Amino acid sequence: MKKYLIKNYRFISILLVILIFWYLFNFIDWKKFFNVFVEAKISIFILGLFFSFLWPLISALRWQKILIRFNFNIKFIESLKITLFAFSANLFAPAKSGDLVKIFAHKNIRNKSSLFSGIISDRISDLLVLSILTFIGGIYLKNNLGIIIGTLIFVVILSLILLNLLLKHKFKNRFIKKIRIIFYNGLNFYSNFSKNILIIIFLSFINWTLASIQIWVFFLAFGGNVPLLIVISLFPISVILSLMPLTPSGLGVREVSFVYLFMLYSDPQVNLAVSISYFVTNSILPALLGINFLNEFFDQKNIKNFKIFKNKVDIKKLLKI
Repeated sequence: MKKYLIKNYRFISILLVILIFWYLFNFIDWKKFFNVFVEAKISIFILGLFFSFLWPLISALRWQKILIRFNFNIKFIESLKITLFAFSANLFAPAKSGDLVKIFAHKNIRNKSSLFSGIISDRISDLLVLSILTFIGGIYLKNNLGIIIGTLIFVVILSLILLNLLLKHKFKNRFIKKIRIIFYNGLNFYSNFSKNILIIIFLSFINWTLASIQIWVFFLAFGGNVPLLIVISLFPISVILSLMPLTPSGLGVREVSFVYLFMLYSDPQVNLAVSISYFVTNSILPALLGINFLNEFFDQKNIKNFKIFKNKVDIKKLLKI
């Protein structure tokens, strides 16, 4: 049954990617698209490229702060290496599920359940910031889609945090009990407010704000005159859509959402060029850097048993149930 579901998911994912690119193939004027790159302002594009080196640094600092909250102290350089390696995994995994490699990469931390909870806390910080930016952007642009998406995600997250505190049911099944503890700790992370949590949320805000500025700079490089506030208002919607577990690394979803969302402010060819540039500089480039640390985190035996990309991870064994 499990293999059947996995095969069907892969089939649907591949089919969706094909359909999206078939749509783009027929919608985009490819001659104009290639001219966008030919006529690009190289100096401005290089300026945009600079932001890509800030993204892993901020993400690594945020992961380090999250682990401190779980009583694990690691050096920043270790957090950076693991973060870069997670970028490599996310290149092939849907909805940034490649972050699960962090569980394996921390060889000196035996409590894998806490690492799992940390990943959940990390994802929530992103979604909180993105939902707020989407909501505010929706009000600014009078965009009902942004208001609805932002409100829905924010309310769902707050509801989960409150339910997490109220739900006292004790499960008898050891596996379900362990999963419950993982999600409880991940959500409870935000119920006890502290200076450290403010720093983590602030780092997420800085991360996505800088990403929005980078998108704006890429628009300038390709001749698109899109105001920065418009980018900050619409870009989070594209990120949220690409985080949905539909295709590997949001491939196709991100591109078509960029083309559609910014259509009123820029040519579709420019929008697609900006989307591809963002993906290459913020996903592929850090991923290439992260591959260098493969041997450092996994010995030959671990690599042989490491089957996360085949969806065959033995969760019970991983969590030592």
